[in-house]
Amino acid sequence: MRLRNLGNGHSLCFVSPTEVHRSICDLKGCEYTDDLTSFDVLAWCMEQTCQSLEIARPLRAMHGLEHVRQQRVLRELLPATSTSSELISDDSRIQRFWEEIQEDESRSLELLYGVHEERIGAFKRLLDRESVEPTMQHLVTEYDSMNKTRLEDCTVDNEQERELAHEIERQRQVEKPKAAKACKHNVSKELARYIETGTDGAFCNSAVKHAFSIFADTSAQEVMKKQKVSANAFADLYVSHDYPRTVTLQGQSPIDDFLRPANWVLSSFEHNKLLLISQYEANELMPLIRKSTKIRLHTFAPRLNKAMVSFDDMDFYTIGAPPGGSSCSDAAVRNLNLFAGSLYLEDAASYDSLRCFLGLVSQSRRAGEFAVNSDGYVDPDVRKIVGWPSASPFKGSPLPFLKEVCSLRRGGKGFAQTHIGHLVEGRALRQDAFDGCNEEKGKKVVEGEDHHVPGEWVSSSSSSEQTLVLR
Repeated sequence: MRLRNLGNGHSLCFVSPTEVHRSICDLKGCEYTDDLTSFDVLAWCMEQTCQSLEIARPLRAMHGLEHVRQQRVLRELLPATSTSSELISDDSRIQRFWEEIQEDESRSLELLYGVHEERIGAFKRLLDRESVEPTMQHLVTEYDSMNKTRLEDCTVDNEQERELAHEIERQRQVEKPKAAKACKHNVSKELARYIETGTDGAFCNSAVKHAFSIFADTSAQEVMKKQKVSANAFADLYVSHDYPRTVTLQGQSPIDDFLRPANWVLSSFEHNKLLLISQYEANELMPLIRKSTKIRLHTFAPRLNKAMVSFDDMDFYTIGAPPGGSSCSDAAVRNLNLFAGSLYLEDAASYDSLRCFLGLVSQSRRAGEFAVNSDGYVDPDVRKIVGWPSASPFKGSPLPFLKEVCSLRRGGKGFAQTHIGHLVEGRALRQDAFDGCNEEKGKKVVEGEDHHVPGEWVSSSSSSEQTLVLR
């Protein structure tokens, strides 16, 4: 790029996607609608460079440790006092040298992507705290000052290959799911009876099942079994008989590409359970819901970015019983967010509560002198000994299963830099990670007032025309 005449007849314009623009505004501490200058862009670039250098510290330290190790092998097996004829004649020494001087190049899939402390173990094996060599002492100091979570996150093995790789033009081709026959919708009489009464007995008789049980028919089934995650662990969240039925597949094919989104939720003043229903059931049962004095229909959507309106209050758009009575329980709403694939949390208190529910250590909950897993999960026996403040129903780490759930909900899109992305990867969130999450609250929209939700067709009072609400 030629910047020779910049400022003298030439100008420079910075163009960025929405996420980068929001990140620059967060760094500056201004509103998203404020104007930005070149200084703000350069300050953000420098901040990103500093973060990249900090993340790459384990990589540079590993290179230094490998260099020290190879020099030690060289001095031990090929000393400078030995002549060339002596070295050539000693085949066993040459063979041992070639075996010890090389780094491991092949690793199993479990070692690469499994839950383990392989990288921290590699550092500890190569560190020599007793050494008087200045380089080794400097590396020991660097290791002690590093964040151990960053050690696990650093792509130590692939960084150099990525830097030296040639640029290859690639054209992405998304493989769409094969055509499948849609299931015929069915509204059960028991569900209609439940809407009329709202009682817990009618709820149990309406052929509902635990919401997370639908993932037993997806590719997340294996992880669910391996980590001993039960659908009953996510209490107070259920789905109707028609909700999980989308298409008919041949054999035991998973329904990964045909999961129904979580948009319509029923709640009752008689209990704290939430029931997810299909859009067909919501449409067919709308007359009963409007007349009900016990049941309310809520609009819900997972939170996919920080600036998105939060639906956690469950009062964004409701139909049915008038406001009042018992509200939705925090546990049910938390499980609804996990089921729907929400990626961001409201605040640090919600984050701490979620970690406690999942059996993970946090700032306010520690395992004392007992060991924990590399992802922060505390075993049930240890939780019982240290007096875990609230019951966690998991017998194994639920993070791999929740990662599969988010992957299915995202349809292959990345989410590593989100709150839930950090959580399922075993990375801790700082307080500033929640900046900008609770600035905008969802406005209440009560049926009967002159408000409409996006996607609704509104009839005009003066004509027969209809208008589609976009925002």
